[in-house]
Amino acid sequence: MDTFATISAALRQGRLIELANQPVDPGEALLVNFLPEERIADFTARSGAFKVIPVMAGLTGMDSPYTPGGTFEGTSFVEGTIKATIRTEMPEAFIREVMQMAREIQLGTVEGTTRDYLAFQFLNWLEAVGDQGLADRREYTRGLALSTGAIITTEGTGQNRKTISIDFGVPAENKPAKFTAANGFAGTTSQFLAVARQARRRLKGGLRAIIMSDDTLQMILDNPAHGFVVTAERLSPQGNIRTVQVQRAVFQGGQTITPAIDRDVNATLTLIGYSRTVNLRTDSGTLVETQAFPDGVVSFVGNNTRVARTTSQGGVVQRVNALGYTHIAPTVEGGLAPGIFLDAFVDPKEPWQVRAHGAENFLPVLEAPSQLFIAQTDVV
Repeated sequence: MDTFATISAALRQGRLIELANQPVDPGEALLVNFLPEERIADFTARSGAFKVIPVMAGLTGMDSPYTPGGTFEGTSFVEGTIKATIRTEMPEAFIREVMQMAREIQLGTVEGTTRDYLAFQFLNWLEAVGDQGLADRREYTRGLALSTGAIITTEGTGQNRKTISIDFGVPAENKPAKFTAANGFAGTTSQFLAVARQARRRLKGGLRAIIMSDDTLQMILDNPAHGFVVTAERLSPQGNIRTVQVQRAVFQGGQTITPAIDRDVNATLTLIGYSRTVNLRTDSGTLVETQAFPDGVVSFVGNNTRVARTTSQGGVVQRVNALGYTHIAPTVEGGLAPGIFLDAFVDPKEPWQVRAHGAENFLPVLEAPSQLFIAQTDVV
């Protein structure tokens, strides 16, 4: 009869690497839409961008030198990638349950084959504890970048104590002071609509998305000071992403309560609430459920067309609307092939135990920090 030892040996020939490197579902992992993943054969994330600044033609006298015209503003970014790892063991209780079912299949009391059943359970376990853990780390880190304009964090203990401090240079004008008390987005004089107008002015290429945690979204919707009427709402299949279209209502006829829709373009908004959570291990070793995008932050994401560093099949250059990208570097564990490493095996010295190891070198990179506007608010 097949065992986890024979199944893991059969699947280690590339299948586990394929599992780890399958594309993240953008329908449930919201933030990868703005910083898409690209596998690149370099441990260092590099980026550069040029912004053309047009200058109005100047008045010139006859037989006089031409006036200076447009100019370029350049930025560059070079930063080492972040290494994240994970290791885990299959619980004995799970092994017992699975092997008991495998025996039932072998005896013919349950339809199927032991190989198919064990492979199915093995891959499901590995995807849940290994692949998902690595994907959660990338999405959580994208959340730091998009909610703060930086990646600043200290985690771990002992040799794994690590401090990351990267500032992408979001302009100070795009990060107003925190709105508190009555001016907070739950307050009677909420500044949310004023902030939305300010963000539209600052994001020259247009407003692509307004993202926040789902609790922050509900707080904004519940505030009567905004006068919002929900005109459309949809939820992603797993409920992680809630997209709501709102318009501000105005009231006609003095004291009557006949609402009409405000035709001001700034009063029609599409708001996205993100409720995905990840389990973060604290310095003491306990697990804390943490939101991938924090409460009390509203990020306005502008449009930005960039050329992807990787091409589509056939070598076609891809242009995408994104603030940057998530650099996926090679791993030593994976033989220096670009991508994420994932492996599971049965140790010959302890054949009763199934272990999994995973590693990734990655970094979200904001290539267009001027196209991100971040507002903070009190949460009530």
